[in-house]
Amino acid sequence: MGIRADILTDLDTIFDINDFGEQATLATGTIINGIIYEPFDDAFGVENYSLAFIGKTSDLSALVHGNTLVINAVTYYVIGIENIRIGMILLKLSKTA
Repeated sequence: MGIRADILTDLDTIFDINDFGEQATLATGTIINGIIYEPFDDAFGVENYSLAFIGKTSDLSALVHGNTLVINAVTYYVIGIENIRIGMILLKLSKTA
């Protein structure tokens, strides 16, 4: 197997809530697993941290800007969608619409 096949096979393990993953509830009520993190950005000398959620493409591909996810009882709005192209999508999130 190549690395792409290995990654796709291991996504359930990567996003398992007993390891690195956390659960998120989509507006449809569907519960999915993913990883939350705060990537650092330094644009034009201004430091910025923003919340991001990485999950499986199969779970997140129907989302559009403005959709919501609830994580740990907090509602977040999707403000950015980045297809990582190896079976995962990165969502940039905000607490405000």
